[in-house]
Amino acid sequence: MKIRLFIGLLWTIILLSACGGKKQVPVDIPEVLINEEKMAEIVSEVQLIEAYLNEIPYGSRGKNDSDYVYYPLLFEKYQITKEVFLDNLAYYSQNEEKIYSIYDKSIIILNKIKAKDIEIRLEMKLDSIRQDSIRGEREKFILDSLKETLQEAKNVRI
Repeated sequence: MKIRLFIGLLWTIILLSACGGKKQVPVDIPEVLINEEKMAEIVSEVQLIEAYLNEIPYGSRGKNDSDYVYYPLLFEKYQITKEVFLDNLAYYSQNEEKIYSIYDKSIIILNKIKAKDIEIRLEMKLDSIRQDSIRGEREKFILDSLKETLQEAKNVRI
């Protein structure tokens, strides 16, 4: 009877200890700490790269449509390495407020890019409408000129 109680108590302890969540191992401050604003810029560019690459079917990607091309260019632009970026991402991910702040700033940057894109598309559409209008006026002018020339030709008698 005592053995059953002991085994039951042992299983209970084992089960309860297994239910405990993983403890997060604290990450030290990276040697190269990227400030939050710069990190937000990098994260927004990572999102743009991922969005672009996800738009292209994997089978139809060319040599230049690869994360092996875009990410080294991104890291070169910000003068960091992949390891520095990942270390900073792990560091900022420990602090919920900081990582949310970085992602909020990143969303703001992406929204500004989207707004600029919409503005450019509208400008292009307006330019197209203006060109159509100018083309229509030019065609109208040519038609009027041809009508005048025809009238003059009819009035001239040989």
